[in-house]
Amino acid sequence: MNGSYFMKALDALDDDDAQETVQALYGGEKTAVRHTKRKLGRTLLLAAVLISLLTVTAYAANAYLTSSEQAIKVARRELLRWEELGIVKPQGVFPEENAVANKMDGEDLGGSFYHRILRPHYTVTLNHETGSVVCMVDTANGKIYHVSFEAKADEDDPIVGDGIEWDDGTAYIRDNVSDLIPDDLTLDALCQKLCDYWGFTDYRIGDTNYSPYGYEDVQYEGDMLVRSLWQQPFVTVYFEGDQEGVPMYIEVDAYAYPGRSATGLLIGTNHGVG
Repeated sequence: MNGSYFMKALDALDDDDAQETVQALYGGEKTAVRHTKRKLGRTLLLAAVLISLLTVTAYAANAYLTSSEQAIKVARRELLRWEELGIVKPQGVFPEENAVANKMDGEDLGGSFYHRILRPHYTVTLNHETGSVVCMVDTANGKIYHVSFEAKADEDDPIVGDGIEWDDGTAYIRDNVSDLIPDDLTLDALCQKLCDYWGFTDYRIGDTNYSPYGYEDVQYEGDMLVRSLWQQPFVTVYFEGDQEGVPMYIEVDAYAYPGRSATGLLIGTNHGVG
């Protein structure tokens, strides 16, 4: 059977006939349905079942990643691609024993994240001596759609600001953003590189608004250096070819607690303050 047959069957049934047909097929008061309508009804029901099954199983049938081991291997490969594109500086070697991958079902994040839908993916965590990476790897195509990089600072990096008091000591934020982000990378260049990686056609840098943090109509220019985002509000970006009207985020931040200071770069579909 082809699609045109289903469409003809659909056109041939009006609402009353369709109701009669369903009742006749499943039992009920109205059983006197002509053979032709019964046949068309069965065709429609079969079509509905097939469409339903295809919708549910298409993703699984096309799954690119089916194991944690695969996910870790692909994440390493894709992160190297990000380095080759110049999105981040080389991150070093991730020892096998410090890699973890967990399968996550697809979910509709609803209003918390502007109704973004995350498809089935693996959350992969990779650690090394000078930092870590946590990324979401899509099971269907192996692409990274969310990633959080961390680069640890050392005692040679300059202290910025006052000390932060913790119960077990004082911590200092140190500027080591150059360990993570290419010095000449602009926001426009980064967004274009992400378009190239994700296969999107264009992007638009939008306003950032988040009242709990005091962000109101924060606007960035495309020629701004990404490293300049360090400890500033996150950037809201819309990509053409992505889920319509749903933003992605770019954020460069720093944090510190006793014995540790680090710079973080977050890029992707998911964000804690969506």
